[in-house]
Amino acid sequence: MAQAQTIAGYEYWFDNHFDSRSSQNTASGSVSIEKDITNFSPGLHLLNFRIKNSENLWSSLTSYYFLKPDLMVRNENQLACYEYWLDNQFDIRQSANNIPDNSVAKIELDCSSLSQGMHTFNFRTQDKYGAWSSMVSYYFLKTEITEHTDNQLTTYEYWFNNDYKNKTTGKLNGDGIINLESLDVSLLKEGCHFINFRIQDALGKWSSPVSYYFLHLVHSIPKNNKIVQYKYCFNNDSKTLQVVDITPTNPLEWNGKIFEVPEMDLVSVPDSFGLSINKDQTLSISVPTESQFTLSFKDITETWSQPIVKTFEYVNRTITTATPLESNRMLSIAKPEIGKWTALSITISEGNSIYWKTDQPCSISLFTPDGKWLTCFKGADLMEGKKMEVTQQGTYYAFVHTVARDSSYPSENLELIGIISSQNENILVEVAGTLPELIDNPDGIVNLTLTGYLNGTDIKFIRSLKNLQRLDISGARIVEGGDKYYQNYLTANDITGDYMFCNLPNLTRLVLSNHTTKIATAALSNCTGLTEIEIPASVTSVEKAVFNGCNQLLLINWNAQAAITAESFDTPAKMGNLLIFAPEGTGCTYEGNVVINGIAEKISLTHGKGFRSPQAFKAKDITYKRNFSMKSGNKINAAGWEAIVLPFDVQSFSNEKQGELAPFNSGKEGVKPFWLAQMTTDGFEHTTAMKANKPYIISLPNSESYEDEFNISGEVQFHAEDAGGVEVKATSYKELARIEGSNRIMIPAYETVFKHDTVYAINPATYEDIAPGGAFVRNLRDVQPFEAYLISKEAAINAPKLYSIGGIGGEITGIEELPSDALDGIEIYVRYGVFFTSRATAN
Repeated sequence: MAQAQTIAGYEYWFDNHFDSRSSQNTASGSVSIEKDITNFSPGLHLLNFRIKNSENLWSSLTSYYFLKPDLMVRNENQLACYEYWLDNQFDIRQSANNIPDNSVAKIELDCSSLSQGMHTFNFRTQDKYGAWSSMVSYYFLKTEITEHTDNQLTTYEYWFNNDYKNKTTGKLNGDGIINLESLDVSLLKEGCHFINFRIQDALGKWSSPVSYYFLHLVHSIPKNNKIVQYKYCFNNDSKTLQVVDITPTNPLEWNGKIFEVPEMDLVSVPDSFGLSINKDQTLSISVPTESQFTLSFKDITETWSQPIVKTFEYVNRTITTATPLESNRMLSIAKPEIGKWTALSITISEGNSIYWKTDQPCSISLFTPDGKWLTCFKGADLMEGKKMEVTQQGTYYAFVHTVARDSSYPSENLELIGIISSQNENILVEVAGTLPELIDNPDGIVNLTLTGYLNGTDIKFIRSLKNLQRLDISGARIVEGGDKYYQNYLTANDITGDYMFCNLPNLTRLVLSNHTTKIATAALSNCTGLTEIEIPASVTSVEKAVFNGCNQLLLINWNAQAAITAESFDTPAKMGNLLIFAPEGTGCTYEGNVVINGIAEKISLTHGKGFRSPQAFKAKDITYKRNFSMKSGNKINAAGWEAIVLPFDVQSFSNEKQGELAPFNSGKEGVKPFWLAQMTTDGFEHTTAMKANKPYIISLPNSESYEDEFNISGEVQFHAEDAGGVEVKATSYKELARIEGSNRIMIPAYETVFKHDTVYAINPATYEDIAPGGAFVRNLRDVQPFEAYLISKEAAINAPKLYSIGGIGGEITGIEELPSDALDGIEIYVRYGVFFTSRATAN
């Protein structure tokens, strides 16, 4: 097998100066080149680049063009002259130095010598420093002009639609008037047509054709025509069609005419609607819809008029009964028809979430015990399973609708299950190998706590539990014997064996046996959903690659005697913001986020990766990094805002390009400013400090209105350090600062919050003409870790679509209402390379 080649170095040169090339030996796949081009002449240049591998073989050459502009300072520049020429006749161009005050030049061209046809007029200007503008060109057509004093119109022709072959031709009278009243249209079908017409002169030249549309009616309309009948329907549904005979009349006049709206089927079931629970436990459902009313009239010739169509708001009201759904048990139901639903109820006496899963794509609208809409899970996501948080006990309601009906899912039935996550199965396995016989509903197992004895047969069965999320075997003991649990691996006494729990994507929490002495190679690898694990004090050895591929792992409670070694993990970058808590005296060669006896040497946090700390601790050095790229807004239109929360008090801010940063009005000198705001009952207000666990919005100056040296983009570091340790707050729910406004609440998030109709997240891209970073929008996207989101205090049916940061169509006040020392009160402008800010008071 050929050995994989690696990068060994690179070289580069400019233009054709190969002899002056620069070389560098490196194994890095990332190359950064900085070159002083002060002595380069203004104009277009070429950067040439190639790399070599470990066998000293060079790659093909790659070249990049770049422009060095002429950076001469030109104060009070103005136009000095211009020149122009026709076609490619640059050698005989015309020049002029008399530039008018209004910079508008009037030019008369002699085109008599030009041939007939298309030509170009080329034009450019020069400034007082001798620099020419780019050339602009305009096309024009020179036509043949011939004097014919006695010419006159002689002939005409016309045809219908595109039927030129059957055109009609005629001679023009001396007065040039054509009478078309006798046109024969008998062969035309009823409907809309067009006639095409052109004329010819005595020299045989035809004009361009002109076309006119007209409506041809086959049935003639009598002079005393009357209305004899009308018909109407709703939503184009034939079941609602009504035809009514009336006494022939013309005109038909109605005063206060009332049309009774019948019961109408829904065209489709919306995600949310009104729900009331009646005393007899029936459900009253109200669905606001935009309906359509269509009305037509018939005359005595049996001809119907074009329909009159009006839309109106209509509330579809229905009473139904919910079918009880037994938790943790699969239920098969008939697929509801289009515009229909199947109502289900599930009672929760304990628990904090329900896990919904179906065998086909569909939608499930979910409601609380008091009839408030929660969310709607839909599409193929339900086949993977969706989790719904539960905030109160009682009976919840689920409406199944919009089920897939195509060749991929031909079944007439749908299977679904609602698993209450806190229904913990506590099972004693007295005889190893008997666990499969102790569980009669494997699909309903979400939380499983085992005691007793487990061998290969039991581990194999645990691996087959496709809905298992939390596993606690702290009170059990792994013993040898039984089946192979994975491939050819067998269990051994008190050892979490090779690959024992690998590739279990639904598993989120694992507590190992308190008798475990060794965690073998790759025992937990590629558990892509695992977020938390407990390692007991009995463990003396943790082998290599145990946690490789566990890219969602957030927390390890490392009570083990074994050292924390780098070989057990992926690189810290791949492990994300994993936090490891270990007792005093624990050895450590892993360079990730490790807290030993309550203090960490260094903590590095990255945006977009989850972070979980159930307890406060101290860090001697802590940094959070985030990339910023959105364009900033102005006093009229908010833009460029992002939500942020951090678990520590930030001491300093810095950018890879611009150096140290600070919020506006911070009092620091020699730093680049940015905007930081916090929410109050009156909206957002400017602030100068970022405190732990408190949500903010942040915006960095990044606009074409500013020169590049004042714009901030790219990676920004939020940092704090202290030899005695900086306090890092716990991220548990009770430790987070929820900021209440007048009609909404701002909530920080350290783990992903999935999008739904109660979550408002800042728009990262343009949304309905609102610039990126200009509004909190409902049900827009998932909220990333280290962000914050809004929830509305309004009822779901009355909640707005968005809350604008800039006051555009929303209720949150924004930049324009910050104090005078923030963006609204600061005028920012650039003059001759100097960045100015001014306020009402002196700076």
